[in-house]
Amino acid sequence: MFNLYHIAGNSLKYGELALSVAENNISNANNTQYHREQLINTAMEGKNVAKGFIGNGIEITNISRIYDEASNEKIRHTNSALYALYAKSNKLKNLDNFFSNNIENFSKQLDNVFSSLESIAQQPDNNIYRTNIVLEFESLVNQFNNIGNQLNKIQSNTSEEIYSVINTINNLSSELKNINYLIANSNHNQVSLNLLDKRDSLLEELSKKIGIIVHLNEKGSTHITLENGFTLLDNTQSYPLIYEKDNNQNIIISYLNDAKTQKEKVQINFNTISSGEIGGLISFYNYNIPILKEKINQNIFYLSQEFNKINREGYDLNRNKGKDIFSYQQLNSVQSKFNTGNAKISNLDIKDSNISALRYNLLYQSDHWVIFKLVNGKETKVNYETDQKNLKNEILFDNISVHLDGIPNNGDQFQISSLMNISDSIKLNLNDGNLLSASDNNLSYNNNVNALKLLEIQNIKLFNNSTFTENYADFMSYIGQITKKIQNVKDSQEKINNQLHLEHENKIGINLQEEYIYIELYRQYYYANIQLIKIASSLFESLLGIVSK
Repeated sequence: MFNLYHIAGNSLKYGELALSVAENNISNANNTQYHREQLINTAMEGKNVAKGFIGNGIEITNISRIYDEASNEKIRHTNSALYALYAKSNKLKNLDNFFSNNIENFSKQLDNVFSSLESIAQQPDNNIYRTNIVLEFESLVNQFNNIGNQLNKIQSNTSEEIYSVINTINNLSSELKNINYLIANSNHNQVSLNLLDKRDSLLEELSKKIGIIVHLNEKGSTHITLENGFTLLDNTQSYPLIYEKDNNQNIIISYLNDAKTQKEKVQINFNTISSGEIGGLISFYNYNIPILKEKINQNIFYLSQEFNKINREGYDLNRNKGKDIFSYQQLNSVQSKFNTGNAKISNLDIKDSNISALRYNLLYQSDHWVIFKLVNGKETKVNYETDQKNLKNEILFDNISVHLDGIPNNGDQFQISSLMNISDSIKLNLNDGNLLSASDNNLSYNNNVNALKLLEIQNIKLFNNSTFTENYADFMSYIGQITKKIQNVKDSQEKINNQLHLEHENKIGINLQEEYIYIELYRQYYYANIQLIKIASSLFESLLGIVSK
């Protein structure tokens, strides 16, 4: 009889606790961080009696959360892939929208230039037509500058976003470090389930920012490495990422190998960061933007170069030899702010104006230069010659001459770009319409031979065996194609990610219908044990009545 009281009492405690767990699950049904909890129990050890073996009821073991680390790992991996695509896709769509919205104005402005040239070809001495061509050239230059400024603005915004994402990564890592501390100092190995929910939520958020590999110890603390093997968090020691930018807007990301002493700063190779939002932004910044700049600036360069060339060949209304219509910055050099030597580039010369839109990296190591050129996102080594006449260092490569003053130290770097800044640096030299060279000789001011040559530029195959308009159309097509390609890959990855989240939610999430069934089950279970206590009490009273007689 007393065993009945014992069994029923334990069962009542279990029923009450089970109802509380079910109610807690229901109240957190819309909490995306929450893992469904369950009450774990076992049968208490029974005892032998004269007639056999009698059970002792139920024993509550613990309350646990439904957890699937293999599923979590898959989700973190797909998150990293998806959010890299999100970041890159959004940037490319912004670029695509910009050029799509401006192509009509740009094409119209180019047509206006050639229409004005046609008018001058018909009446070379007409002052109105000559005044108008200056205005049309000014508008065309403004269009070019707008393209260059927009590309620079997008590049700058992307740099700021990378900086912001790095700060977020460091903040998430710091929060996880604090959680590791709380887990490690939990009493009697009883770790708060809410704390574990918060840990998993932070890990998922971190995986959206950068690709990570997570290892959990027996107690639940996390050890996090990046996909390139660098440690981000080790128990209660975090290793923050560092954002820097050199003089040429190149982004440098490093991490502290010893965060306590702030020493051993290690630079991270960009090629090893491809996942998460930061991976998509870095890819866009280091690959897509430079390629787009190469393509559009090369097109603008050959158009403006042809205008300059033909205008120089003719004679203006004052019967003087023509001059350049446009001016621009063809070569640009920047030295790394981390250089330790005193070498500086004193002069840059172009041996042949027909060079490609390229970027060159000059690295001084092992007491000699190593030169790489980057075109279409690919890096190749370049051979060079040196000349030290008149105590001047001269490096010759790819029709470019670089004059250096001073002595470089090992590790010093310079970056040279050709044609990469044409669109934002181009200016109009032609401030007077009378300076346009319409004539091919200085004896006849109303000769239109050279004006017809200027007009014919619209049909000349400037480069890539295409006209300026054809090359610009190819440029637009290129942007559209890569944008669509990334969008398609993103859509496919999104489906995979959604499916994994759905499967994961089915495992760890709250099914309200199931919880309602559990509540009804435990409610009946609870009342059944109350009845058992009543029966035991009735038997006890009957026994007392018999004894009192």
